Amino acid sequence: MRLLFVSWHCLDGTAEGLAAARMAGALARCGHEVTLLTREQSLAPEDPGLAVHRLEPETPGVLDRLTLDRWGRLGALPHLIRGCTVEEKGWVRAVAQKAAELETFDVLHSRLNPAVSHLAALAILRKVDLPWCAYFSDPWPHHLYPKPYRFTVGPLSRRRLELSLDTMLRRADSLIFPSDRLRDWILSGRREWLRAKAFVAPHLGEPGKPDGERNGVFRLRHAGFLMKERRIGPLLAALERFLVTRPDARVRFEFAGRYSVKELPAVPSTLSGSVSFEPAMPPDAARAWMAGADVALLVEANLEEGIFFPSKLADYLAGGRPILALSPRCGVVADLLVSGGGILAEPEDVAGIVAGLERLHDLWREGRLDELAPRQEQSEAVMASSVVPVYEQAFQRAREAGR
Repeated sequence: MRLLFVSWHCLDGTAEGLAAARMAGALARCGHEVTLLTREQSLAPEDPGLAVHRLEPETPGVLDRLTLDRWGRLGALPHLIRGCTVEEKGWVRAVAQKAAELETFDVLHSRLNPAVSHLAALAILRKVDLPWCAYFSDPWPHHLYPKPYRFTVGPLSRRRLELSLDTMLRRADSLIFPSDRLRDWILSGRREWLRAKAFVAPHLGEPGKPDGERNGVFRLRHAGFLMKERRIGPLLAALERFLVTRPDARVRFEFAGRYSVKELPAVPSTLSGSVSFEPAMPPDAARAWMAGADVALLVEANLEEGIFFPSKLADYLAGGRPILALSPRCGVVADLLVSGGGILAEPEDVAGIVAGLERLHDLWREGRLDELAPRQEQSEAVMASSVVPVYEQAFQRAREAGR
């Protein structure tokens, strides 16, 4: 198929930027002609069959010039009316214009997060008649995130953004979500009827080369974004308690990625040699770094139901190392690990985390840690051979609905 792929993010240090680049590349490698429209700040993936256009925003219009500095509260009007910032609206215009200039496509595919990619898709459809497949990696608008996530949104903005969501969901000819729980969270209530055109495809994972060098240290590593809701305080408390009963154990928690130092808990002096933080790494370097872990560490927010499929989890499953997941007992991660692949403890259950550490450490010391490694079918589920066919089904459904 000839695919027009629209994504604000692409290899720009974000999880969605990596996921979008991987998906575009995988589709191209499977024989599809993929044209990717992204923003100027993004990097261009190097895959045969993938054409990339990095676009700058068009010049702001009159309405966009109502800035907060000059017009006070009136400056918020463009954002309220259009549901995006001035810069994003300029990019939407540029994307729609470029799409109209390019050759004919079979399917339009756009990615959320953020929503501006879907706004660009809607702008394209006003110029070009195409079947549209829309992807949702997270709830949107952000006030639809489950607790403990909190986003302050005024009633007018809330109503405006939900109307935009309804337009996107109705107008799209097919929908893709990374998990069934996220699909059901967004397509609930009056939106439940839209599930008939929804597909579920997990993130793509890419394994790193296993690193055999361990130096007698039991290493648990986390790669990715630690938001304030993804608390590591209980994890540190569990490590302290673990080391009290096993003072001779050489255990290290190592984190690499984006996080706010101000929001991280203070590391107790007793753990000064057992916890470290590294800056974010390029994707290839992060995979190589994670390959040196004995256990891959996943930290989720303390949700009542885990509706998210963390993108890093796909790499963890593909990487073949056991996973220690701090995740709700009811959720996507729990569903994925129920048949093996690691140990799950609730995010704030210190005793449960300690028990998980003890079991993992005992297996590591006995040379039996691979007993908890992801099974072949778990790893294959996040490979292109499994994920791409789901996208192809969603694209075909869009084509048939758009006729």
